[in-house]
Amino acid sequence: MAEVEAVCHLLESTLQTRLQDTVVLAFYKSQMETIRKELARRNLAVPVATVDSFQGRESPIVLLSLVLSEPTGSKFIRDKSRALVALTRVQETLYLVGKKAYWERNSPVALIKDFAKAAILAE
Repeated sequence: MAEVEAVCHLLESTLQTRLQDTVVLAFYKSQMETIRKELARRNLAVPVATVDSFQGRESPIVLLSLVLSEPTGSKFIRDKSRALVALTRVQETLYLVGKKAYWERNSPVALIKDFAKAAILAE
């Protein structure tokens, strides 16, 4: 739930003037639903979708929820095709929101570099 709070905090503070340009993406349907409920409770009108359902669309600002389904990490998040879809939905700014302790050990920068290599190989 701390991750949902972080998403809401970003929207209410940093992005409050750009809500119409923002979408929140999650890898898991249950995380998407949790975020939607909390945004509705706070009267924040921001679209929330799963990565798979947002395929083919873009947004100027994307908040990507990196919630983990298991304490050691998630193969679902590390699925290169899904990750490439998530990372290529952004037009201007990407915010990665996830569990700090996990991502300090498993750098999202390294993850993004892996995805970038896969994208280059796929071209």
